[in-house]
Amino acid sequence: MRDSLRALLAGALLFAATAGRPATEPLAPALSAALRRADAAGCRRALDTLLDTAESLAGTGGFEARWPALRQSRGYTLALAQAELLRVTGEDAVGRLLSTPDGVAFLAALLADRDWLESYLASGPVPENTPDGLATLRDLWLADRTPALPLHRRLATAVALTFHTEPMRRRLLGVTERDRTPLTPLARYTFFKNSQRAGLLRPSFDSLAVWELRWVVGAPVENEALAWLQRNVNLPVDRFDGACWIPRYRGVNDFGNTIQGPLFYAPSRGLHNWAEDVAKHGGVCGSLSTFGAFNAIARGLPAMPKGQPGHCAYAFRVAPGEWVPAFGGPDGGAAYHFWKDTFSSVWLADAAFSDDARMRESQRLAWAARRAHARGDAAGARAAYRLATAAQPLNWAVWLERLDACLADRVALAKPEWQGLADELLTGMAKHPAPLCELLAQFDEKALWPLLDPAERRALFLRTHETVAANHRPGWTPWNMPEALLPRQLKALGAEAEAGAFFGAALSAYCRHPHEYFLGQMIDWGSKNLTRTPAGRDAFFAALTAALTDGQSLDDKLRRTTLNSAIRATEEARSLDGFHLLSEAAAAYASAEGALLLEVPEGGTLVSADGLLYLSGHDGWDQPASHRGVLRESGGFFHGQPAEQARDKPAWAVVQLRAPRRLTGLAIANRLSNQQRCTALRVYSSTDERTWLPLAETDTFKQQWRVDLRGKNVRAQWIKVENATPGSDAFHLRNICVYGEDAP
Repeated sequence: MRDSLRALLAGALLFAATAGRPATEPLAPALSAALRRADAAGCRRALDTLLDTAESLAGTGGFEARWPALRQSRGYTLALAQAELLRVTGEDAVGRLLSTPDGVAFLAALLADRDWLESYLASGPVPENTPDGLATLRDLWLADRTPALPLHRRLATAVALTFHTEPMRRRLLGVTERDRTPLTPLARYTFFKNSQRAGLLRPSFDSLAVWELRWVVGAPVENEALAWLQRNVNLPVDRFDGACWIPRYRGVNDFGNTIQGPLFYAPSRGLHNWAEDVAKHGGVCGSLSTFGAFNAIARGLPAMPKGQPGHCAYAFRVAPGEWVPAFGGPDGGAAYHFWKDTFSSVWLADAAFSDDARMRESQRLAWAARRAHARGDAAGARAAYRLATAAQPLNWAVWLERLDACLADRVALAKPEWQGLADELLTGMAKHPAPLCELLAQFDEKALWPLLDPAERRALFLRTHETVAANHRPGWTPWNMPEALLPRQLKALGAEAEAGAFFGAALSAYCRHPHEYFLGQMIDWGSKNLTRTPAGRDAFFAALTAALTDGQSLDDKLRRTTLNSAIRATEEARSLDGFHLLSEAAAAYASAEGALLLEVPEGGTLVSADGLLYLSGHDGWDQPASHRGVLRESGGFFHGQPAEQARDKPAWAVVQLRAPRRLTGLAIANRLSNQQRCTALRVYSSTDERTWLPLAETDTFKQQWRVDLRGKNVRAQWIKVENATPGSDAFHLRNICVYGEDAP
């Protein structure tokens, strides 16, 4: 057997060295001998000896002082990758791989090929403590002599990694081909290899790296479905975002089965592949988005469905960092991911791995850090991790390891070191604020905030929000930024009593670097969390007014949107002063529903002008900047929610007076157009906002309704106007003016 092993080993190295790729590097004699003996433990010992010797010859001092010499040694860096492969696979798993001559020959070829070896180890998650990934790569190598072309080698490596790491491993296990046999790595590899040779893939496929190919080869669907898409969907790439509309959008099949259950596709199961089934029978957003994503994948483009709240979208990638949104993408939960199932993580991985040189250097240093950690050298491990994150500050996985190493030895780190971690993150990951803040959360409360004085805490708080605000991505974001940051920050700062001031300082940053969703989230958070007490309300609205006044970077459209959101927040918080402060700031955006001479009741004076208006709901047509005008004779406008949002209860609007008044009358005016939407009204009054007493009603409302309340001894602070129109699909009025006696 020894002679056959030697022959296979020599043949593998000769083939690898002459197959049109960069030449392989000779294996260390001790490692080569251990391979010939099929001795996994001997391979590990040989590499440990080689690495120990190189490190001892690299000079004195700590790891950072010795690394420049070590990284120049090609033998050392190759041995570092070889040792990492043995470590992550596990000694027992390597032993099983070496139990056959084919396994020995394959492993020798892989260990001698630096680029192939590092692409396996540094292209995302690697199968751990199992021979599966390497065994699959061996099988592809044997079946097709994968190293013959660099593209085929990259494709095979991506398939081996994707089929044996989560989350795709679990999904791919359940996929069966048309003849009900399980989908195999070899079948997926062969499909894309043959598709590329037949010219069925986009030209960009030929240059995809291993990590990019993982977004292509991992589609959890039978190859027949991808082939069907290649044959039957013929769209230019700039229309791939419309592929989802090829199937019909419907939620019930011809037999009355809902798509939310297991029977929607049951009648045709086994007759068609997945793509053909969806094309023929339709579906809702999940099926349609997946159809669109698989169409891009069938043409060799990275793509994925995207889970959003109550919806499914998809996105496909046409260039590094350029993901085209479709059906509401690209944001949302990432179906295929390396680090986390958010699209923020996908963007981060795209940026990190696109710089191959920096990413590989970062990974080499991480391998050195793991080696130091395993040998009990905590300081050496921390030093190597520090260099690893400096080499590629976007390497999320290595950041997590570094922070774990620091927290495990917390007492050894002084205040400047913890501050240095925060500084490195805020600088190096600034363009990716959501992952940045998730990493800060790993250690700031536990180790950093307690060491800072009040001025340093405030400075870090402000710097974090300035970084987030200045580096947002355009478009919708599922990240609830204030909920993720503000509660724990305020708790750690010991600043609950000053929450309004800290909120205002953060809000100002988001006004200097405007982002519609972040501003809206901030206002919502402040409204819900700061307005529970009179002092909190005052602080909240003072912060809003100051931030919006100073927000010189807000363009007209965003200023209008932000002020409308802020006014709605005052209504939900029942803050009269905030309502008027912000309505005054938004006066330029207020309008009335046409010109009208209001028919006012006799007696009394207008008492609603300094009051508050709030609604049972609103829709996209509502503009809260015009709400204050509803309470005044000049007029304004509101647009309550449509009927489908209020099926069980009619839509209503409430006028809250500043104090209880004895009422003398009401003047209610309809909009000038679409008056048929509101022809019946019911009016109620209340002194406590809980018990409502009927006040007046009409079923013949057209343009105006004047309600005379003189002599009826009605005393109230809240007046509710309810839309009682049968089948009404909207509720919108021009005026609800309340008249009463001057004295409260």
